[in-house]
Amino acid sequence: MKGLLLKDFYMSMRYCRSVLIIVAVFFLLSLSPDGNLFFMLYPLILAGAIPMSLIAYEERDNWTTYSGTLPYSRAQLVCTKYLMGLICGVLTCCLSMVGIALRTLPDGQIAQVFAQGMMLLALSLVSPAVTLPFIFKWGPEKGRILFYVVLVGVSGLSGAVASIGQIPETLTVSLAAGAAALGVMALVFALSYRLSVLFYRKREL
Repeated sequence: MKGLLLKDFYMSMRYCRSVLIIVAVFFLLSLSPDGNLFFMLYPLILAGAIPMSLIAYEERDNWTTYSGTLPYSRAQLVCTKYLMGLICGVLTCCLSMVGIALRTLPDGQIAQVFAQGMMLLALSLVSPAVTLPFIFKWGPEKGRILFYVVLVGVSGLSGAVASIGQIPETLTVSLAAGAAALGVMALVFALSYRLSVLFYRKREL
């Protein structure tokens, strides 16, 4: 498993550097007084798509066929992508929490930092949880279509929030609501993993 994670890390550094730049740009935009919810949500969804991009590169390089000769089970191969999705989500969420802290800590709202952080972490798991089962069943090309559906949904949500004049620092979230959202999403993430393992074991490579 460690070797698989290192492989995915090196691939991310080589092929997904543009994602890091986009995340940094949107982080800076989220700090502006006119920033809206989209500037925080888009990097989370984008980072969650990194496992999908890695699978696409692996299929292009025939890694999926070669991996069958290695002492790894298909469950381990699937688990690696979910761990990468979780790691990317946590790192991007931590960056977003820095932005939230810069906005809210002067007002002494430290509870909001943690509450919104848990909510953002839950949202960061949506993209891999929804798209990975379809990718492991039908491949990255069809899974990419579903990712665009998720992206459009997030764009519509942030646009609706922006239209009523709300920006991230005005969106209050209780600790209980943040914890509940994260707990529900963790369950969905685990069920998504089990479904992906089931699909990938049955798939012809």
